[in-house]
Amino acid sequence: MQIDDRLRRAALAEALAAVGARRRRPVRYACVAERWAKTGLRRSDLDHCVDRLVQRRGACLRFAAGQGDWLLSLTPAGASQLRKQRALWSPAGLRNALSLRRRRLRQRARQVCAGTVVRPSVERRQPA
Repeated sequence: MQIDDRLRRAALAEALAAVGARRRRPVRYACVAERWAKTGLRRSDLDHCVDRLVQRRGACLRFAAGQGDWLLSLTPAGASQLRKQRALWSPAGLRNALSLRRRRLRQRARQVCAGTVVRPSVERRQPA
């Protein structure tokens, strides 16, 4: 099953927010994995998502020998990126996106009614 990257990033943002990840405040990877299990996605999806975040320098992953676990800490850029990701999927973010879309559609409808929109001619491909 192929999972969309946007869905993975949104799930990771929620999991990190649930365990209290902040900028330069490390969280245990096991805690993130526990929260991830509640999303219903595979553990390999979590590993892939964290790898991508580390590659993009959004987080640092290091082993803490004293705790016997991996620690994940967000960089300032990573914290900002995940905060924006959470805002996109929040109810307020979805309402804002829907409001903007409705506004564009109303504006387009007014232009069509006024006759100010020039519709480009589209050539249809003939079925083979």
